Amino acid sequence: MPRLTAADVLAVLGEAGIEVSLTEDFDIKARPATKLLPLHREMLRYEKRRLVAHLARLTAVSQQLIPDQVVLASEKYYSHHFGCPSCISGGLGYGERCVNGKGLWFRYKLHGFV
Repeated sequence: MPRLTAADVLAVLGEAGIEVSLTEDFDIKARPATKLLPLHREMLRYEKRRLVAHLARLTAVSQQLIPDQVVLASEKYYSHHFGCPSCISGGLGYGERCVNGKGLWFRYKLHGFV
């Protein structure tokens, strides 16, 4: 069975009347939570990394804030960050990011996202 893309997940949730947005902390917020079924929650949890990258790209493109190269750099950062326990805890102030994450974080900050 092929994997759903982030756009597919957003479409399924949209059909159920659920609005998904990106928070300032690069987390997913789904409203209204009362409409979320266990299947929806599982999709959000399983595809969180892709959804965050997709929503960030949509936001950047819609606001015309950054060129495509920067969007790709931010996607690399998001993909790494949400898959790395060291970088997640470092981002929350509980330790430091890993070696790869530090470089991605530095490039991310250079583009004015933080």
